[in-house]
Amino acid sequence: MKLIHTLLILVFLFVSVPAQEIIDLGVEADYYEMQADAKNVIHVLWSRKGSWFYGQLKNNEIINTEAIPGLGYVAVNKFRPRVSVMPDGSEVHFCYTNKDTGANTITHAYKDTSGWHIKTAYKADFSRLVQYPGMAVDGQGVAHFTFVRFSYGSNTIPTMYVRRAPGGAYIQMDYLSPKEYRNIWPDIYNDKNGNVHATWSINKLTLHYRFAEAGGDLSQSTTIDIPRKNYYNRQSDMFLDAENNIHISYLAYEKPGSRINQGHSYSSMDDLDFTETEYCNPELIKMESHYHDDPVIAALNPDNVYISWARESAPKQITKVDLAKKTDGVWNLIHLDTNSLLKSESKPAIAMSRSKVHIMWRSDKKTMKVYTETVGYGDGISSPADGDNVCGPLVDFEANMDPEEISSVEFFVDGESVGTSDTEPFSIQWDATDETLGQHALSIKASKTDGSTLEDSITITLNCPPELSIINLVDGGCVSGTVDIQLYANDDRDELTKVELFIDSNLVSTFTSAPYSYIWNTDGLSEGNHSVKAIAYEASGQTTTDSVTVKTCPVYQPLNLTGDFSLKQTIFFRESSAVLNWEANPSNASVAEYRIYRIVKGIKELAMTADPGTFTFKEVVDDSVEVLAYAVTTVDNSGNESTGAFVILEKIQ
Repeated sequence: MKLIHTLLILVFLFVSVPAQEIIDLGVEADYYEMQADAKNVIHVLWSRKGSWFYGQLKNNEIINTEAIPGLGYVAVNKFRPRVSVMPDGSEVHFCYTNKDTGANTITHAYKDTSGWHIKTAYKADFSRLVQYPGMAVDGQGVAHFTFVRFSYGSNTIPTMYVRRAPGGAYIQMDYLSPKEYRNIWPDIYNDKNGNVHATWSINKLTLHYRFAEAGGDLSQSTTIDIPRKNYYNRQSDMFLDAENNIHISYLAYEKPGSRINQGHSYSSMDDLDFTETEYCNPELIKMESHYHDDPVIAALNPDNVYISWARESAPKQITKVDLAKKTDGVWNLIHLDTNSLLKSESKPAIAMSRSKVHIMWRSDKKTMKVYTETVGYGDGISSPADGDNVCGPLVDFEANMDPEEISSVEFFVDGESVGTSDTEPFSIQWDATDETLGQHALSIKASKTDGSTLEDSITITLNCPPELSIINLVDGGCVSGTVDIQLYANDDRDELTKVELFIDSNLVSTFTSAPYSYIWNTDGLSEGNHSVKAIAYEASGQTTTDSVTVKTCPVYQPLNLTGDFSLKQTIFFRESSAVLNWEANPSNASVAEYRIYRIVKGIKELAMTADPGTFTFKEVVDDSVEVLAYAVTTVDNSGNESTGAFVILEKIQ
C-alpha cells in the first residue's frame, strides 16, 4: 500500500482542517462498491477479471478478503452491482445483471451466517432486458429490488419492484411508476436505521422518491416529487445523515444540449418536504465535458455534504474524479484525481462511518484508490461497543476523539491500566489471552489540552469458544467404503481439553490431542440418513459443536489433492494466496461439478464450484490467516455429493 499524497485545503483562519489523505490500496479491481454498517464497519465488494470478492476497509487497508463462490464469470450490465448491508453487519447483499447471458435476469447474491447464497430474483423473457439493477436489505432482512425493464420495439420502460421476505419467494410487486411511462435510472438505498429509500425519474424530467420502514413495502408507499430547478434530473444517490435528514444527489441539466451540474436536495424524515435543488459544483459544466453517471453522496448534516462523481473528457475516457464538498454551508470543488481509469459502467463509491468519509475509485494502475477524510469525533469509547461479545487474543480498543482537544488517552480493563495512546487514532490492542471469560469493564481516561480529563466506560463479554469443524464431510453428502473423518479443532487460549466424535448418537472416539482423525467403515451401513457430530471442550467449560447428516451412495472424492499456501511480496505488491490441484476419480459414473470448501478458524464455507473439466483452484487469502484447510468434493449428475479430499496448509513466508 502506497501513500500517494495528502490533500491540503485552504480554509478561513481559526477553522481546523480535517485529516485527509489519498491511498492506493494496491488491490486491482474492475468494479467496486462499499457501504458502512451501523457498527462502523466498511464493507467492500469488487471484481477482478470477472471474479468477485468481498472484504472490509479498515485503516485504509482491505482486510478479511474472500472470493465469492458460485458466481462464475460476471459481465455486469447497466450498472455495476450495488452492495447493501444490514445495519448490524450480519448480512451482505448485492444484485446484478449479466450481459453475457442476455441481460434479462436479476441475480441476487448474499452472505449470512451460513455462507454465500446465489439466487435468481427476477427473470424476463428474451424479448426484454433488465438494466440499472439495485437492491437494499432492510433491518428485518427483507430484500428490495428495483430496476427498469426494456421491451424491444417499445418505448415503455417501467420501473420494476421485487420484494423478498427472509427465506421467502421473490415477488414482483406493483410498478413503482405507471407502466406506460419511460422510466429510467432507479436507485435504492437502506439507511443505518434499517429503512429503505427509492428514487427514479420519468422521461428524465422529474425525480421521484418513496420510503418504507423496515419490513415495509415500497409499492404501498406514497410517491413524492423532488423539486425541479432546471430542465431535467436523473441518476441519483441517497444518504441519511446523523440528524435524520435524507439527502439526494443527482445530475441536473439546465436544458437539452446545454450545461450540466450536480444537484442536491434534502428533507427531514419527519415531514418529507424536500428543499429546492441547489447546485453543488461552482463550475457549471458544459455538456461537452461529459459527466459520468451517478454522483454519490454522504452527509453529516445539511451544511456539511460530500458529493463525488467522475468526468469524461471524451467518451469512455475518464480523466478526473471530482468532489463537491459543502463545509459550513459553502460548496467547494476538489479534483481528487486527474488521471483515473474508471470502467465505462463504473463511478466513484462513497461510504461514511461514524468519524470518516471514504470515496473510492479506480486508478490509472487499475487498482482501487480511496480518499479518506476525518469528519467527526466522539467523546468516548468508539470500539468495542457497549454490550459487545469479543474474543482475543488481541482486541481493538479505541477512542475516536479530537486530537486538538485530547493529548492522550489511557485505557483500562477492570480498573487496571492496559496501555496509553498519545496520537490519533487513540487506540491500543488489548491482549486478552490470559483474561477470564465473561464480563469485563472497559474504561478510558482522556487528558485534554486544557488540563481537564474526560472519562467513559462500557461493559463487554469476553467469549472465546473453541474452534471446530468436520473438515471433509458435508451436510447431506454421501459416504461409502472406508471414510477417514477429519476434524479441525483449536483454542486460541491453549485450553482445549478434549474432542468427542459421535456417529448416530453413539460416542465412537475421544481425542485429547491432534490429529483428530477417525476411520469409519461404512460397509453394511443401513440405508437412510446417519448423523456425525463432534464436540470440542475447553478448560473453562465452553464447548463448540459441529454436525452433519450423511447417507450412503456411490460417489467418490477426487484423487491426489495437493495445495500451496504462500505469501508473495515486492515493494509494490503483497498477496497471500492458496492454490489447489486434484485429479478426477475414475470410479465415478458421472461428474456434474466439484465443490471447494474453505475452513478457517473452524468455520467452513463454500469457496467455489468448478466445472467437471477443472482440476485447479486459486484464491487470495487475508494476510492475517496463517493456517487453513480445504476440502474438495465431487457432485454427480443426480446431485449426490461425495466426502471431501482434504488438505491442511500452513502459510509459506
